[in-house]
Amino acid sequence: VVNLLRYHDAPGSLVFCATRDGVTRLAANLSERGFSVAALSGELSQRERNSALQALRDGRARVCVATDVAARGLDLPDLGLVIHADLPQNSQVLVHRSGRTGRAGKHGLAILIVPDAARRYAERILHAAHIQAQWKLAPSSDDIRVRDQDQLVLEIRSLADQVTDDDRAVARTLLGDRAPDDLVAALVRVRREARPAPEELFVPPSMQPRRAEKPGRPERPQRGAREHDRRGASDRREGVWFTINVGRSKNADPK
Repeated sequence: VVNLLRYHDAPGSLVFCATRDGVTRLAANLSERGFSVAALSGELSQRERNSALQALRDGRARVCVATDVAARGLDLPDLGLVIHADLPQNSQVLVHRSGRTGRAGKHGLAILIVPDAARRYAERILHAAHIQAQWKLAPSSDDIRVRDQDQLVLEIRSLADQVTDDDRAVARTLLGDRAPDDLVAALVRVRREARPAPEELFVPPSMQPRRAEKPGRPERPQRGAREHDRRGASDRREGVWFTINVGRSKNADPK
C-alpha cells in the first residue's frame, strides 16, 4: 500500500479494508510514515465522519482508508486511485469500490493487492465482473526513486514560478558563499525527505516474470519452486520457516 501510494502519487486516494480494525491499523501506519490520512468506518460518529470528509475535500488529507460500509455513496473530488488492500467479497463489491474513481469523465485507476494464495479467487471475481486486469508486481523502492526524480524536477520548477522579491533577496545572500548547484541540491534533498520513504519489498525469484503474461492470467509459480526459494531464503538468513494454526480471528498479527 505504501509503495502504491508513493508511486502513483494521486491527488486523492481511497484504500479499502475489510474490517474496522483493519482501517484503524492501516490509517495509523500510513500516518506514522508521513501520509496525510483520514479514516472512515462504521464506528465513527456523524461529526467525526463529516470532519474526515471535509479534510479530504479541502486537501488536508490525500488518502482515505475506509470499509465498504463507510464508503457507500462517497463522492470525493480528484479521487484518482482506489486500492483494494483487502480483496472484495464478490464482483459487485469490486465494481462498487472501483467505481469511486474515474467519475465524471476523469481518469481513474483501481488496484487489487492479491497475495499469491488468493490469485485464483481474484481471477474469479474479475471474470465475474467482466474485467480484464493487467497483472504486475508491486512497485519497488527503486521504481519509486526513479519516478521521484521526474516529479521533483516538475515540482521545483513550479515553485520557481511563485518566488517573491523577499525570496530573491534571501537567494542572493545564499549565493554569496555557496555554489548554485549546492543550493539547488539542498532544495531537492528537503523536498525528497518530505516524502514518505518507500518500502523495500522482497520478491522471491519464482514470482519474477519470466515471459509475457496474458491479460487477466498471471504466471503461477510451481509449488516446488516456491518451497525451494523459501528454503534458499532461510539458508541465507540463517532462519527457519514455520506455520502456526492461529490467525486474525484469534487476534493474532505478524508482530
